[in-house]
Amino acid sequence: GNDVCTACVAGKAIAATGQSACSDCGVNTYSLEGALTCIDCHSNSQSAALSTVQSACSCDAGYDGTTANSCVACDAGSYKVASGDGACTECDAGDFLDATGSTTDLCAQCGVNKYSLAGAGTCTACDANAVSDAGSVAASACTCNAGYDGATTSGTCAACSAGSAKAAVGNDVCTACVAGKAIAATGQSACSDCGVNTYSLEGALTCIDCHSNSQSAALSTVQSACSCDAGYDGTTA
Repeated sequence: GNDVCTACVAGKAIAATGQSACSDCGVNTYSLEGALTCIDCHSNSQSAALSTVQSACSCDAGYDGTTANSCVACDAGSYKVASGDGACTECDAGDFLDATGSTTDLCAQCGVNKYSLAGAGTCTACDANAVSDAGSVAASACTCNAGYDGATTSGTCAACSAGSAKAAVGNDVCTACVAGKAIAATGQSACSDCGVNTYSLEGALTCIDCHSNSQSAALSTVQSACSCDAGYDGTTA
């Protein structure tokens, strides 16, 4: 007949002249009205046959669809199980996922003495002298070992200095040895008792021997606790 030629409808295309019909656009392509060719969807996306707009190309599973006209692999610490234009889902705090572009929830729990925030690709180790439970969700879950001060401004666990100790796991401070006890080593959980014929003041590194010809009970706390033996004058300081 003498009808005019009509433009291909969106979702179809034809490049040659003198044609009686337009060709359907296949899967993972689209076209606008009057198209000569079907346009491929952007990388890592898919569309149904006869798609009519670029937005019909939805990002594959494992790829974030929140950026216009682009599909970006899910970062480590996240995943996306289905195709679509949604965002990747982050792993919960206390878990991690080290792979990118994950299509399934393979988030795994952090082990003991580690922690993670939400969306972590790896777990962060506690300080070498701290411990935490498996699945810990913050650095504050790492508590310093006995013998290590947990109140440092740097967030690390510092060995108790000589003359001090800390008995239990936790973020408490080390405390000075009480009089009658002492410790010379660092990083200790307890101070040692001073024996007979010795004494110490608070925070002592070592117990001090009584002067010659004198004696004291164990755990003595002052020099005056050393009393002169029988047969020796004790009136001289």
